[in-house]
Amino acid sequence: MAGPAGSAATISTAYLRGERAPLEAVGLDLDELRALDDPLEVRRRIVEAAFESEPDSTIADGEARLIVADLVTWTLQTPRDPEQIVRHTVELMIARSILTEVGDRIRQEPSAALRRSAEDEIRLAAKAWAMRFDVAAVTLDGPSISGAVETGVADLLGVYGDES
Repeated sequence: MAGPAGSAATISTAYLRGERAPLEAVGLDLDELRALDDPLEVRRRIVEAAFESEPDSTIADGEARLIVADLVTWTLQTPRDPEQIVRHTVELMIARSILTEVGDRIRQEPSAALRRSAEDEIRLAAKAWAMRFDVAAVTLDGPSISGAVETGVADLLGVYGDES
């Protein structure tokens, strides 16, 4: 998941800044994307380019694509620095993992307000956990971001343990 996340961040940042070369390197055309005038289609194409393969219909692949799609949406809102991208990627990974594991329990709660509150608390905790690791000298390129995401997840697993 770290590889596609790094690629997606690089591609979406290039699109946002109007940089043609990084888009062309993954088979995307800046003018074509802009002509779409459809943010969801732009996001879909960036996600597909970041994964470099067709979906494989596994739950893990589907979850990874949802995380990367969320990352692309967030990255396209405004320019982000590499540290923000790494931390947000890890945050999304943590939140999605926890929500996947406890989602059935949350959905059993009859109160919509309490369901939303539980999800918000999980997202807030994920954000706090993602702030706990050191992001050293990461640059705005796919391999650098991917490596920092992998290191961040490994650091968190070292602190909290790997129960998977």
